[in-house]
Amino acid sequence: MTNLSNCERRILGCIYEYYRKEGEAPALKNIMNLIEKKYGSPWKLQTVCTFLTRMGKKGVITIQKIGKYSYYCPVIPYEEYVHLELKELCDIYFEQNEKKLKQFVRQI
Repeated sequence: MTNLSNCERRILGCIYEYYRKEGEAPALKNIMNLIEKKYGSPWKLQTVCTFLTRMGKKGVITIQKIGKYSYYCPVIPYEEYVHLELKELCDIYFEQNEKKLKQFVRQI
């Protein structure tokens, strides 16, 4: 997951949120609504489409076209994604020491 930009991470978070709440892959309009709700100002449609295409090429999501709509599904389970993200944070900020990360989390 280290090759995701911050914007891609935010979009992936919206995909996971929708998927976990609704039990199905979101369409572009669902992702756009969540982005606006979570981050305030709306992102341009073309910008989000560009990020989604990149994420598909990186193998982070699958894109399924049904009729005129595309649906975006994460490739790995949410818990595994969070584990990978936390491991990366641990590697970067806590010298690969999980105990230091756990101590930090307890403090916040």
